[in-house]
Amino acid sequence: MKNKTDVFSDIQLNNWKEKNWSCYRKKYANSTITAQTVPHDSAIELLPSRTEYPTLRVVGKNGQTVFLHSSVDPIKEAQRLASNVEVQVGDLIVVYGLGLGYLVETLLKQFDERISFFVIEPDQNIFQMAMGVRSLCDIFLSPRVFIHVGNSLVGMQNDFFTFYDATRFHDIVLAGLSGHKTVYNQFYSESMAIIKQTVNSTVMELETIAKIGPEIVSGTILNFVDYCTHPGVDSLFGKFSGVPAIIVAAGPSLNNNIELLREAKGRAVILAVGTAAQPLQKQDIVPDFIVSIDPISFNYEHFKEYNSQETALITDIQSYPAILQTFLGPMFVATNHSFIHNWFEGAIESKGDLETGGTAAHSAMVAAYKMGADPIIFIGQDLAFANDGRTHASGTNYGEAGTNKNTYSAGDNVELFPVKANDGGQVLTNRIFSQFRLFIEKWIETKNNCTYINATEGGALIAGAQIRTLREVLSAYCNKLVDVRSVINQTQQEFCRMPIEQVLAILYRRLADANHIFDAVASVLKRLKQLQLAYESKNVNKIQKYSNSINETFQAFEKDTYIRPAVDILAHHIIHHVLFRRNEAMYSEDNDVQKAIADYKVYYGKIYESVERVRDLIEQSIKFAEEKKHE
Repeated sequence: MKNKTDVFSDIQLNNWKEKNWSCYRKKYANSTITAQTVPHDSAIELLPSRTEYPTLRVVGKNGQTVFLHSSVDPIKEAQRLASNVEVQVGDLIVVYGLGLGYLVETLLKQFDERISFFVIEPDQNIFQMAMGVRSLCDIFLSPRVFIHVGNSLVGMQNDFFTFYDATRFHDIVLAGLSGHKTVYNQFYSESMAIIKQTVNSTVMELETIAKIGPEIVSGTILNFVDYCTHPGVDSLFGKFSGVPAIIVAAGPSLNNNIELLREAKGRAVILAVGTAAQPLQKQDIVPDFIVSIDPISFNYEHFKEYNSQETALITDIQSYPAILQTFLGPMFVATNHSFIHNWFEGAIESKGDLETGGTAAHSAMVAAYKMGADPIIFIGQDLAFANDGRTHASGTNYGEAGTNKNTYSAGDNVELFPVKANDGGQVLTNRIFSQFRLFIEKWIETKNNCTYINATEGGALIAGAQIRTLREVLSAYCNKLVDVRSVINQTQQEFCRMPIEQVLAILYRRLADANHIFDAVASVLKRLKQLQLAYESKNVNKIQKYSNSINETFQAFEKDTYIRPAVDILAHHIIHHVLFRRNEAMYSEDNDVQKAIADYKVYYGKIYESVERVRDLIEQSIKFAEEKKHE
């Protein structure tokens, strides 16, 4: 058996460090981790195992000494751990702990190219040491492996979000080193929770796009003229520095303190979600801003009878068009990374983004933060079901228990689960409300240079937010007068509106783009029929000819930055289904050409319909712009 001196002699002889760093940089060129990033940690010791292979011994925070790999035989240990991992074709294995690479190396050999790995190494010191101990190049250069290094939860989440692809991966399988789970237990628990949340949110996003994708595209294109001719929300950023802001959501607890908002008027910035518009109007309370981001037609119901000209609208470009067209007060628009941003080719000023986790309350919170408001106060932000099953306050379109699908009753709560409540007890919530709450909690954690107060007086606990009554908040923070209306008016007056002729010129260019793609896709559908006939007659030359033609169109379509993003949203469900099927075919022995052709007929058929829809929407937007031109 080799002693410690022999182990280090082998390391020096092979010069693993230089080779490993070279391989690592080839794949992770943008990584901030370098050989000089982290100094040596005396709590980590490199030792020889009984079978000569190097192992690691770590002193945990509690003083406990733990071997991250077996002190007897790290290779056999890795083989044993790998043999207990059960996967299906297309699964993603999340490995907690890279260590010296034994387990990941074994898993790569055990499973073929149909299985991918996301590896988390929470300790940069271990990673630094591993670089000089064994050859890790096969791991680093494998296209099936992505490695996150470090104990940043935000960084880990960003890496996983980038790597995770719902069209490739069917399920998540967990594996890892027991020593890592012991020594780095907290990061293990938190990172696994984040991975679960990321998968859930990705699934929710896919479901959302499948359901409301057409409304998103329709709203975005039909709002094009209003977007170009109104100031961006970023013109308000920094305008209310140090001023308290009250975010009025429409949860059932709003009934408890809505009347107190009268006292807040003129002493805080009041931002209400669209759902709260009717209850506020019934109480003769005029918020400074109403925030609306939802593209579905039902969202317009909240605004139909809202008649105040004193409230300003903060809206997303994708919002339901009738809201923008009929709103009586001033308007501020947000881009929010819309597909339409490329349409302008730099010809328009920035409008500003409002990050959101899916609700107008999120956008209102972000707007308040970027306006410089402090503290940010939540009311009506229950994110849970009331005792009588209500999800919304009285006076909203959702507000009466037992009258709509947003309530629950005994025997109908299988998807509900308890969470901590603001009053110290528990309340029932569901997966969607929970995701909404997690967005706020993550925001509070990362944007912690501001005070957040939950004055909902009911509902679910929001971690990181102080719990106070609205009466206490008004007494403590809302003592100075603030003229919100003057700021809004001045900001509107300073806006330089894009000439309608310039708006029309952009729309006509995009219409030409849509027509070009429409003709190209029609040609592909024709080529697919010809390809099928060529395949049936085994005409190799024609198969090659038609395949090349289809591929050329596909490549051109993929490079398009104007129309394709809108089509992707419209045809998302079909595109996702076909890509999922194609990935499954790659994983199986049955890669049937006829099935592939049939899939792509469906794929391009849906793209054809979607491009036609985009073209029609652009024509409607042009008509609207022409009407504006002659007003």
